[in-house]
Amino acid sequence: MSGDNRRRNVYLLAAAVLVVAATGIALAVRHHRSMCTALLALQAENQADTVFKSDSAALRLVRHFDSPACLLGTSNDRMLAHYLLGRAHADMGEAPAAIQDYYDAIECADTTDADCSFYLLCRIYGQMADLFYEQGLYNESIECCDASTRFAWRANELYCAIVGQERKLLSYEMLGKTDSIPQITQWVYQKYKEMGEENFASISLWTYMNVLVNEEDYDKASVLIREYETKSSLFDSLGNISEGREIFYFLKGTMLLGQHKMDSAEIYFRKELSCSDHNNKNVAALGLANLYDSLGFPDSVAKYAMLSRLYNDSSILLNVSMASKRIQSHYNYSRQEKIAQEKEAIAYSRAIWIVILITCIIFIVIGGIIAKRKQEFERKSLKRMLLDMQNDVLRLSDENKELNTIIIEKQGKIRSLGEQIVQTQKRHSIGDINTFIYSSDVNSQLKQHIRHATIPPTQVWQQLYQTINEYIPTFYSSLLDVFGPLTENEYRLCILVRMNFRLSETAVLIGSYKQQITNMKRRMLSRMKHTDVKGLHSADFDIFVQQIV
Repeated sequence: MSGDNRRRNVYLLAAAVLVVAATGIALAVRHHRSMCTALLALQAENQADTVFKSDSAALRLVRHFDSPACLLGTSNDRMLAHYLLGRAHADMGEAPAAIQDYYDAIECADTTDADCSFYLLCRIYGQMADLFYEQGLYNESIECCDASTRFAWRANELYCAIVGQERKLLSYEMLGKTDSIPQITQWVYQKYKEMGEENFASISLWTYMNVLVNEEDYDKASVLIREYETKSSLFDSLGNISEGREIFYFLKGTMLLGQHKMDSAEIYFRKELSCSDHNNKNVAALGLANLYDSLGFPDSVAKYAMLSRLYNDSSILLNVSMASKRIQSHYNYSRQEKIAQEKEAIAYSRAIWIVILITCIIFIVIGGIIAKRKQEFERKSLKRMLLDMQNDVLRLSDENKELNTIIIEKQGKIRSLGEQIVQTQKRHSIGDINTFIYSSDVNSQLKQHIRHATIPPTQVWQQLYQTINEYIPTFYSSLLDVFGPLTENEYRLCILVRMNFRLSETAVLIGSYKQQITNMKRRMLSRMKHTDVKGLHSADFDIFVQQIV
């Protein structure tokens, strides 16, 4: 009878678990649907050319679709979420963060899948090309343009493919590689013509016109300039070009000056000079100085040369001011916006913990019903739990300062798990451990990222954590005992120091500077010594970490 009661209790417990699991799954599905709706809404705002002033909405979407609990999201969803985060950072003036977001979006794409959004990949590479161009990284911009064109063809988007090649023209001009410009211009021009876009075809001649004028091939330049004026739809009935493109007057004035049409050249230089922009005034004054030099009027040459210098100084000051504003915008958030983001992060973390709690209950009950696993399976489970706990502690340390109690509890579990793993496997000497680590596959991957000067993706870092846990299970708990809670960058630094990477290599892998890495070591060393950072050396930190076995 007692056996029947036990079986009945087991069935009741299993039924309760299934009810809880079903409830949790229903809540997760409902939450996922709301996130999909929010993703489409944010994409609609982006397509309407909305200027994003905050990244909170995009960050929330990235956290959801990147979460292990998100089983219903597709690779296209994740790619779109990271892309929108990049668009938000680009609008906020954070170019480096936007470029990293675009790289993250590209890594989410599954190009082997027939449902992969090649059009979105084309757009991502196009946005990266523009950002690289603005940063003066012209070779990188050209590479992104080619990638954008490649995926545009796969998406059967002819217009995007043409734009991808047209974007390259300005980068080639800035690099001085003008030999490639005529061929690309001819291709772009012809494709626009085939699409019936006469005005776009004429506008695409701009860079080639510049090259011809600079090379003093005024006969060819005059033909292209004439088509540009008549077919680009950029000029009004009086021959005035649309706002923002007034540099055309200087280009045509320079061509007319080269053709010795002095009166016509002066007209266009003075139209350029009447513009309000200091850059336009600067080149216009320079053109007039060249004109009067050809006419032999030294007083006028001196006048406009001085005027050009004054406008040039004003232009430099204006550019510095705009750059300063872009830098300042990174920090110019309101206090209320920060509070809202913090509350949203806490709410999201609580939802994740509910899902984790339900999952843990299910695994515990199922583990009590089924037979005992073999020792090797138990050891792997412990290591997986150790890795999850480490990730939880790192995330909690960086984002949730109010959850110190949970962090302390998990740190204790990490120490216990590390000791259990040590007891179930053979202890190795420090020499053997170093040999295992240096010959590991992840070590080779890290060196490859160093050679290409790229930051490893999340998958590589996770593999690195697993390798360290494999050969030094108590590594993380040893660091906790000495330094206390670690941020993710601090933990990564300790692992790279343990693997004997040089300072410059560590800076590349973490995405920082050598001085910042040195300062991080000194701050952590001061926590170990319970003293000020003055007089401490990063070598002391390296010696301590490399001795952990």
